[in-house]
Amino acid sequence: MLIDIIADYSTETKNHLKSVWTEIIKFLDAQHDSKKILTFLSKCAVISIDEQAQTVHLWVPNDFVLSQVNKFFKKPLADAVHTSYNTDYSLNIVSHPELQNGHHDLQIEVKKHLSWSLETKQAPVMDTKTTTALSNYFGILFEKKYTFNNFVIGANSELAASAAQAIAEQPGEVYNPFFIYGDVGLGKTHLMQAIGNHIIQHDPDKVIVYLPCTKFIDRIIHAVRFNKLENLKQKLEEVDVLMIDDIQFLAGKDKTQEIFHNIFNDFYAKGKQIVITSDESPKALTLLEPRLQSRFSLGLVVDIKRPDLETRIAILQSKAQKKDIQLEATHIQMIAESVDTNIRELEWALNIVMTKKQLLKRDLTEQDIFDSLDTLGIQDVRKVNIQEHTAPDIQSERSPSPSDDAGGAVGTRWMTKSEKAPWGGGLGWGSQSQSIPNTSVSAYEKKLEAIANYYGLEIEQLKGNSRTKELSFARQCAMYIAKTQFNRSLQKIWNFFGGKNHSSVLYAIKKFDSHIKENPETREIMNGF
Repeated sequence: MLIDIIADYSTETKNHLKSVWTEIIKFLDAQHDSKKILTFLSKCAVISIDEQAQTVHLWVPNDFVLSQVNKFFKKPLADAVHTSYNTDYSLNIVSHPELQNGHHDLQIEVKKHLSWSLETKQAPVMDTKTTTALSNYFGILFEKKYTFNNFVIGANSELAASAAQAIAEQPGEVYNPFFIYGDVGLGKTHLMQAIGNHIIQHDPDKVIVYLPCTKFIDRIIHAVRFNKLENLKQKLEEVDVLMIDDIQFLAGKDKTQEIFHNIFNDFYAKGKQIVITSDESPKALTLLEPRLQSRFSLGLVVDIKRPDLETRIAILQSKAQKKDIQLEATHIQMIAESVDTNIRELEWALNIVMTKKQLLKRDLTEQDIFDSLDTLGIQDVRKVNIQEHTAPDIQSERSPSPSDDAGGAVGTRWMTKSEKAPWGGGLGWGSQSQSIPNTSVSAYEKKLEAIANYYGLEIEQLKGNSRTKELSFARQCAMYIAKTQFNRSLQKIWNFFGGKNHSSVLYAIKKFDSHIKENPETREIMNGF
């Protein structure tokens, strides 16, 4: 196989292939948009040259980049091979995931060979305070810090980032609508605003409106209330790019969904770019109208997953460099290994560590790092490892006694590292990879067991997908108690109850709250819990 041959390449062969690719890049740079070259060719490499078949083999990191290279560069690359290498040679382009991390021996730093870079290119600069009157009318402006340059691309976000850059280059012409989904703090808003900032900088004539969904809903409600819906639609007529963040908050708002459906259709029919983010895929947004779910899938739907360890380290290094922070590589790795949830928490952890360093005015120790992370509720991984070796079997847990909730060790439950615990430690409710007892969890479990017993159900049924009337009511009760008595977040509730979306959890809590207010019998039941 070719991949095996590459491992046996001599240094001379590697240098030759890299020099051929360098000359091809220089040829393209003289005639084509450097920005587009950097976007789609930065991780590509000439992998081999078949002298017998007279073919230059070019690898690209994934199928998405392959489609873009074929779209924008297939002929220019062939011309570059003919001009800079040999007129008799053809070009073969294939995708290979080995190039995705950007550390392959045959990859080059493409940016160094371009006549300008994204950082040095002179382009119209617009102050966010003086953007279009329409942006001011809608009241939400772009934050300059959100750019493609400071978005660290990993395997978890490569497709989303590449697509976002393509849209920024040609809004309305590729991937419309563009739908990004994923958990909180993974970079959805960053990519959305990076698209807007790029367009503002390089095509200032275009009118862009970015709105969190809640603000967009407020606009529609205000327009309906004061009979100014037509005025709102006229304002939107002048918009070229519409960006709505956290579209899941449209759930349950039938009238607003109907109005947005019409706005969406108008934008789509006129070829205007639509960018949408959500915490879940269109199909999973079950409280939205099916016709909206269908339209969200008309263009490109991509997800951003949690970053892997390598990407988390790169993110921390990037953020530390931008803040001019000096931190040992081992300490960065410790933070990256301890915080595996999202990018936002990574930055919080980094800020806490650096604050400690500034206060102590000395180099930090490993213990200092763990003490800093402890303020985020992140356990010392050394203690976790010890607990994993000494924790009793999960199945041997006995029923908690009343003294448990007072903080005693009686009846505490240990959790293995492999268990997912979305609510802060203990049985099924903590952060991933924590093995610590949590007495407040025992209190909730007792509540949950009481609810299940009252309705003649098993706890697993409450966490299941059945929608029978009685089971749904019991599940709403359990979610309501989790939120009102234990202050659990919506995300942690839906994680615990079988991965239901935020909107369905919020609906369940509000529905049960209405039952309590309107039904004396329900209030009596709640008093029993």
